[in-house]
Amino acid sequence: MRDIILNALLLGLLVALAYAGYDLYRIWRHKKTHPGVPYVHNMKAYKALNIYLIICGVTALYFRLS
Repeated sequence: MRDIILNALLLGLLVALAYAGYDLYRIWRHKKTHPGVPYVHNMKAYKALNIYLIICGVTALYFRLS
């Protein structure tokens, strides 16, 4: 059971990193096509990622200490 949960956490972390890379690509593309116009981030997605990473950290700490 621990292996399944740890693999799910690693997969979720990979998805979070992939989304961060995609967001950096969107910023780069926006600056190239609309110079001088500020890019507005999707803060809803970042809040969800922050909550997910906090849950991952707490779960990993729990498994480390148990």
